[in-house]
Amino acid sequence: MSEWIDLSEAIGLSGVRVNAKTLELELGGALEDEHAIRDVREVRPVMLDPWADVEPAVLYHMHRGVRLPADSDKFSSRSLRYDITIMRPGTLGPEFIKTHGHYHPQVPGKETFYPEVYEVVYGTAWYLLQKVSDINAPGDKVEDVILVEAHPGDKVVMLPGYAHITINPDPNSILVMTDFVGSNFKTIFPNVKATVGGAYYILAPNGEAIANPHYHQVPPLRRARPNPMPELGLLKDVPLYTSGSREPDRLLWLIDPDRYSGDWMNALTF
Repeated sequence: MSEWIDLSEAIGLSGVRVNAKTLELELGGALEDEHAIRDVREVRPVMLDPWADVEPAVLYHMHRGVRLPADSDKFSSRSLRYDITIMRPGTLGPEFIKTHGHYHPQVPGKETFYPEVYEVVYGTAWYLLQKVSDINAPGDKVEDVILVEAHPGDKVVMLPGYAHITINPDPNSILVMTDFVGSNFKTIFPNVKATVGGAYYILAPNGEAIANPHYHQVPPLRRARPNPMPELGLLKDVPLYTSGSREPDRLLWLIDPDRYSGDWMNALTF
């Protein structure tokens, strides 16, 4: 069986394929601004067991600013960025493999925070979302923690004000996901390090969740699945890139969340 997986149809970009063994990504005729690799050294500060032996060291690849040449101005003029991430299967000691995790900043002059939207293209993803009372003192009080399970075709809104961590719970499959996010702000990583990770650690092999003792107050974990959100330009049977390319203005809620006046929790089913 070939180690190369054709993602063209699922991702909405012709010629895109990934190597399931090396995590190498071929972009066909698409461009990218940056290719970054994350290894275990960068994730150890947020692991339950920071001394765990983890092999191979490389955990995931991130391709930022992916787009067709014809879409470059379309996205940049709206401060939108499209990314592709490939994560290997495996564990980090007792935990499922995961990303470092980060918070988003507050929208200047507004009370809300920048959101993001992810799409699962291949494999299974669990997204740990958490809202704290003060991102500058994240360990003081956690208001909400949600674990969202997503499968190919699912679009998952990273709710405004919620930090997020991505987990690959499938020991036999890579995870390929895409996202659209605003390019006009920088994500916040130190606050996750300050609490040695998210409010819960998700353990292999069955997804047991144990509370992180570096938080003073942690509510029960809620589990959810994503809902299609056509009002946000998100449809299960339409690749995220296709939606953004056809109607980029429908994604401007990523830059100005106030464009959506509904209940953000409608994006999830509990």
